[in-house]
Amino acid sequence: MSFHSISYASLLSSSTESIVVVQKNLHCKDNKHDEFDLLGSCNGLVYGWNYLMRSFSLWNPATNEYRILPKSQDTYNYMGRLHGFGYDYKTDDYKLVIIHENKENCLTEVYSLKSNLWKCFRSPRWGFHVDKLSGVLLNGALHWFGPIAMDISEEKLKELQLPMICDNFVNMGVLDGCLCVLATDEEVFEVWVMQDYEVQESWTKLYTITYESIICDPRFPVELIGFLMNGEIMFKDPKMQSIILYNPKYDTARKPNMHGLRLLRAVSYFESLVSLISITSLDEGNREISLELSL
Repeated sequence: MSFHSISYASLLSSSTESIVVVQKNLHCKDNKHDEFDLLGSCNGLVYGWNYLMRSFSLWNPATNEYRILPKSQDTYNYMGRLHGFGYDYKTDDYKLVIIHENKENCLTEVYSLKSNLWKCFRSPRWGFHVDKLSGVLLNGALHWFGPIAMDISEEKLKELQLPMICDNFVNMGVLDGCLCVLATDEEVFEVWVMQDYEVQESWTKLYTITYESIICDPRFPVELIGFLMNGEIMFKDPKMQSIILYNPKYDTARKPNMHGLRLLRAVSYFESLVSLISITSLDEGNREISLELSL
């Protein structure tokens, strides 16, 4: 199965011809990776859902190591379940988290890469309603619109405080080291950041962007991917399946030439030598965007 990568450095150029798209082939001995859905990343490891095996999988695009995870006791499909992947600094371990609610309680399952085992615990229902199921990793915690968050080391759920004056949230991400949410309102959307982590009063509206200025259909809310060193903010246009680079200083936008490829999913990551067999090596390399593209 093939994915593609675009380096952050090539996106900095205003020349459309300078965008370099590199093909990444996913290989494994048993060929059980043909239906691999990109979901997120941490420290160069990409996690996703293997439809054929009906299980989560981990992949390092730099080393091409691929690992199908054992099935949890509850999850036979990731649809409708909150999920996220992150690094536990206290135990030097990588963990995959799945959260699912039923009529009675909330079931949280945590997979440890070190032990190759799942553990689960139940808690009272949160009653969360979210569209974006993949958690946003920041400060050692995963965040969802629930609004809930989970400390990866403590493995405890907590309430996430969102801006009180907004309610139509469409996307969440990390912008310049701060938790960020997008709120849409007809022809415009707002970019909010939590300047002081876990302090609700620190939510600040940075920008109000018109969909017209970024040449995007307001019926299809943009998704935040990340930001570039030159200050541009990177969004995904879900309708046109393309990347939008917005310059907040000049209120301008540009769309890099994707060379005929359509963007299905995008995961921001940096290349590393973290091993799925031994997780003791962490050698940060170039920042990349791993893209699930189609012709």
